[in-house]
Amino acid sequence: MEKRKIVCCLISFLAGIVISFIVLIIAFIADTHAGKTVPLSTPRFFGDIKIWVEKAPANQEENYDVSEVMYLAKAGKPFLMVDMNKDGKVVSLSLLEGEAMRFTIKASDKPGKWENGIYGGGGYGYTTGEGYVDINFDGHFDIKNIFDDTGRKVSRSIYVNGVWQQVDRCDFTKALSGQINYAFDPNSGCWRQE
Repeated sequence: MEKRKIVCCLISFLAGIVISFIVLIIAFIADTHAGKTVPLSTPRFFGDIKIWVEKAPANQEENYDVSEVMYLAKAGKPFLMVDMNKDGKVVSLSLLEGEAMRFTIKASDKPGKWENGIYGGGGYGYTTGEGYVDINFDGHFDIKNIFDDTGRKVSRSIYVNGVWQQVDRCDFTKALSGQINYAFDPNSGCWRQE
């Protein structure tokens, strides 16, 4: 239990730093280029960090309502990706390591709120090993998925009453284990048996 608290606190701390960093960079770019029309594809620099925007790939635009993607790179390697929809709203941000998304968080419909913090290893378009989800972004993991070396999900569990309970099916609001239904309560941050 203590190890889980430390990991959750560390991830929350790192996510706070990343979000603050993004806000500072966006404010810096907006202030530096206020009143100037600059092509979105023209890279900008903040120290040794390169910042640029690209149109979203067709599959992202269709499946995830993403129209543009902002990247931040250090030494030529992207480490942060921010997705924006057609309405000009940020919908998610992801920490990258190589081609692997290590941590992704989605913007909530509620202003100033984030949700669905997803942490997991892997790369080349799929996850391997363990992946964790913090549904309401409160610093506690709510779902654990285990993937094989090909990226196939081999098990899923939800955190119920202090233990990981393996389930047959699970999304961000409902889970099923045999004949037992669970629902996630975003207010308490807990899974409850229905």
